[in-house]
Amino acid sequence: GSAFASCSGLESLVIGNGVKVIPIYLCAGCVKLTDITIGSGVETIEEYAFVQNEALEYIEIPGNVKTLGEGVFASGKSLKEVKMNEGLETIETNVFAGCSLLEKVEFPNSVTSPIYSYMFAGNSVLTTVKIGDGITTIEGSAFASCSGLESLVIGNGVKTIGDSAFTQNTALD
Repeated sequence: GSAFASCSGLESLVIGNGVKVIPIYLCAGCVKLTDITIGSGVETIEEYAFVQNEALEYIEIPGNVKTLGEGVFASGKSLKEVKMNEGLETIETNVFAGCSLLEKVEFPNSVTSPIYSYMFAGNSVLTTVKIGDGITTIEGSAFASCSGLESLVIGNGVKTIGDSAFTQNTALD
């Protein structure tokens, strides 16, 4: 699974259309990786596939990807935006843990997994969040202390918002 792990010189990666699963730890610790293209055949990105990719600023998840495994982008210190397209259904825990420069997150309507506790907690530069209609639960402290959060749209499907889910968000009026 960890075919390119810690490849310190890898800057660009194209995942071909014939690949169905991006395996666990595929590019873990590729500190110069700035460009990832995900092919039309990929359905699953497994756990920690792109963990600790410190140079990656933007990635697009095409609609053919159904699942983002646990910690996929964790510790992505430069990650500013993840574009998630309709078709994505499941986002596991800790996918964005330690992505402290993430500015904008839009969950498509097709996502049905909860927004887990502490998913974005403490991210002071997160300004825009749009939660699609497929999500029914926002767990406690999911967006706690996101002091820069200015725009929040909660989809019609949300039935449960956990304790302190949006506590200490000083920019929200």
